[in-house]
Amino acid sequence: MPATNEHRQRAALDILAERERQHVIRADALDDKNRPADWIACITAYAGRAIASLRDVRCYDDTSRAGYRQMLVKVGALALAAIEAHDKATQP
Repeated sequence: MPATNEHRQRAALDILAERERQHVIRADALDDKNRPADWIACITAYAGRAIASLRDVRCYDDTSRAGYRQMLVKVGALALAAIEAHDKATQP
């Protein structure tokens, strides 16, 4: 079943909400100090957590689905933060 615009909007809104949560708790305070390799390492770590939430594919229940999606939202928010930091560093 292809993603609908509604699915895309929900995913994008959840990523933006996670990014805002990071800002509120000041988790973004050091974003400008991260190097590209730091961003990739962090994104990869959260992607690994998404994989870990699905260790036993036979038990792909609601709990593992929620954990998987939650980690993907964090990956998306981290990617957004990396793009923001890159743009700030490269644009006058």
